[in-house]
Amino acid sequence: MAKKQKTEPTKESLGKLVREWTGIAFGLVGTLLALAGFDRAGEADQRAIKADKRAIAAEQRALANQLRTEQILTEQLLAEAWDLLGGRPGTTILYSFSESPEDLELARRRIKEALARDPKNAKAHRYQAIYEEAVSDPQRALDSYLQSIRLDPTASSTHLNYGIALTELGRSEEALAAFKEASNLGGNRIVTLINVGVLLWDQGHKEQAAVAFAEATRLLEKKPIGLTPRDANKIREMMESDSYERIRETWRARGLRLRMRRSPGGP
Repeated sequence: MAKKQKTEPTKESLGKLVREWTGIAFGLVGTLLALAGFDRAGEADQRAIKADKRAIAAEQRALANQLRTEQILTEQLLAEAWDLLGGRPGTTILYSFSESPEDLELARRRIKEALARDPKNAKAHRYQAIYEEAVSDPQRALDSYLQSIRLDPTASSTHLNYGIALTELGRSEEALAAFKEASNLGGNRIVTLINVGVLLWDQGHKEQAAVAFAEATRLLEKKPIGLTPRDANKIREMMESDSYERIRETWRARGLRLRMRRSPGGP
């Protein structure tokens, strides 16, 4: 077999080879540079993403602080309104409306400002209802109580207050339903039972009223949960009357000015 002769590389072939390898080398360098640039761009993107996350977190903290500040201001406004309406939070659940037109007007302004800050604040709507009762606007008071209940249906005190407002408008069946709901929600049973007893007595259901009064008396002597000593003594004085009729009369005598209901500023 004839041997294949080796051919010596010519200048042209060597030049071509050099050009080919040079092209490959430049291509590799370009690729490496491109990859390096991509990495740098990726790092920049990551830094930008982290900066955005920090900015978002800062905005969230600022918003949370603003909301807390608004809540604190709203609660301060409502506390001032409650004092102006005639309440004394923490000392009693029995309260009378203020007789000062100036105080009631200031209370109205505080409540209005609180609602402007937080339109869905159930307590603010409850205070609005109490103010409307104080200025003898019972229908608006009912509307405000209902709005408060819609916003916080678990507040037993609002159901109790709503029942009293209904009682004064002669809507007895609705009032009894409101008192029942207040009791079911864990409201002050002694105060609720007295309201029920007075309502039943006025309807002529004296035997049922007597049962409610007797149960209120039993609970009062057993353990007056939810009552301050001052409250308990006031109720005992009333319940120690010589007849349920006298209890009813005493209630009615005080009822327009002294309402037994769970304090909106209380626990």
